[in-house]
Amino acid sequence: MWQLANALEFAHTNGILHRDLKPDNILVDRRTSEGLHGATVFLSDFGLAKILDEDTDLSQSGMVAGTPQYMAPEYIESAGATLTPMADVYSLGMVLCECLTGRSMSDGAANMLQIATRSQNHLQRLRREARNLPRDLEAICLTATAARPANRYRSAGALANDLQNFLSGLPIQARPPGLSNC
Repeated sequence: MWQLANALEFAHTNGILHRDLKPDNILVDRRTSEGLHGATVFLSDFGLAKILDEDTDLSQSGMVAGTPQYMAPEYIESAGATLTPMADVYSLGMVLCECLTGRSMSDGAANMLQIATRSQNHLQRLRREARNLPRDLEAICLTATAARPANRYRSAGALANDLQNFLSGLPIQARPPGLSNC
C-alpha cells in the first residue's frame, strides 16, 4: 500500500488523476520476493485518467466514470463535481480497507445511492471484519476514506507518510472524525 500511495503521489505531482483506482488496476510482481514481502506493485490502467489542470474530459458531460465501489462520495453524489487528488486517496483507502478485512466495504449495495452512503457505515464494518486491527492502521484507513474530503489526507504522499510511520513504529498524523484516542 505504501508503494501504491507513492505511485499515486507521483501521478498527482505530474498532474494526473487516476479516477479508477481499484484492485483490478493494481499489479503485483513477486518474482524477487517471498510472498508479498518485498514484492513490487504497479498502478495500472490509466484509461479513465484526467489531466488535473485541463478543463477537458473525454467522458460525456455529467457522466460518472469509474468503479462505483471505490469512488469518493462527492463524485457519486455530483457527477459534475470537480475531482481532486483526494478522490483517488479515497479509492486507495477503500482498497486498503478491503486488504485488511478481505471483504468489500460496499457488499450488498445495489445502486449508486447505496454505495454513496456506505461511508457512514464502514467504520463499524471495518471494526467487525478486522477485530485485531491496530488502532493506528484503523485511523489511517478511516482518514483515507473519510466521507468529507476536508477530513481526508490532503495528498497520497501524506497517506504514504502515515503508512511508512506505522510500519516504522512512529506516530501517525491521521485523526479521523469519530475515532477517539488515536
